[in-house]
Amino acid sequence: MSKYEIVSLIASSLAILISIATYLKSNSIAMGNLELAIRERLSTSKTVLQNSIQQMIPLLSKKETEGLNPAETMQFEAFEGIYKSSIEDNLNAYEEACAKYLDKKVDRKRFKKIYKAEIKQLVENESHTNHFHPTTSRFKAILKVYNKWENLEG
Repeated sequence: MSKYEIVSLIASSLAILISIATYLKSNSIAMGNLELAIRERLSTSKTVLQNSIQQMIPLLSKKETEGLNPAETMQFEAFEGIYKSSIEDNLNAYEEACAKYLDKKVDRKRFKKIYKAEIKQLVENESHTNHFHPTTSRFKAILKVYNKWENLEG
């Protein structure tokens, strides 16, 4: 092998190593950006949900104690619709996050560390049982992640 071929081989090998390092670095940055976007989406959906609950509390309290007049009933029904929509949006945000976890598009160890308690609480919350029926649920990724983490046999 000539000196020219050796130098060419070394240069090519170095180029490959640099390409691999660049790919890994860009992949790591993209994963970090995705994780940040997931966190932001979940945080926003929780804030909207909390705000809708706060709007309903005074009317809910009045409804249970003294009853609502027709205008208050309409207002309560509107807030109730916003609340239900907020729950759906929050569950959709978790569904997307869990789908990214299952697709290995996020750091799986960090994801589990951050979201395990939240997902467990979400699935086990009695007010969400209709959302997490094993055969009819639209939130399959959440259930799959929950079962993976909580099913000690599998």
